[in-house]
Amino acid sequence: ESGSRKIRIATFFGPTPENYQFKKINGKYAWRRREADQAFVCEFLKCPTDNCKGELIWKDVDLDNRIERLVCTECDKEIGSDEIILTRERMKNECPDILFTTTEILNQRLGDNRYNHLFGVGQQESQSVQSLLLDEVHTYTGQTGAQTAYLIKRWRRMIGSRKSVSFVGLSATLKNGLQFMEQLTGVPEYFISEVSPSWDEMIEEGAEYALALRG
Repeated sequence: ESGSRKIRIATFFGPTPENYQFKKINGKYAWRRREADQAFVCEFLKCPTDNCKGELIWKDVDLDNRIERLVCTECDKEIGSDEIILTRERMKNECPDILFTTTEILNQRLGDNRYNHLFGVGQQESQSVQSLLLDEVHTYTGQTGAQTAYLIKRWRRMIGSRKSVSFVGLSATLKNGLQFMEQLTGVPEYFISEVSPSWDEMIEEGAEYALALRG
């Protein structure tokens, strides 16, 4: 509405196709085939239309014409190339605004000159990474947590100390959040804020317990 371009998102993990020819080697990326529509189903993105249960598909006709576009099977909602980047090939030359990835990919690609610009390495100040969000941050404990902490500190050094990055950790069960985030990111505790509900904002509803048994 303001005349600016849309926000572009992308994924960079196992199912992200290398290029438009991925349908010939589909098993590598695990995109499910939908023969009725002559298309492949995008498993990691759902239709954004409220209450729509349709699947987003990448049609063969768009693949053949090198068009990155997803279409809903129910409401015909379209997500075009101005909103999403679907292939790694396109990401070599075009950065998304928001990138969903894994710590494993970050570790693999920091030294890869084809893709490390996606993580702010070698980028100009105006194109640098502004924030890094870690979901379920309480899972980064033990050996995995130690490896992730070293990875984050290595990444911070590679993007340069001039560039200020905001770290956000999401968790519903984390204790000692300030100390935890300091150890994980290397950001001093006095720069960290904890956002959590107060006791008077909590609603008591009870609890349910499940027990799984294996013979």
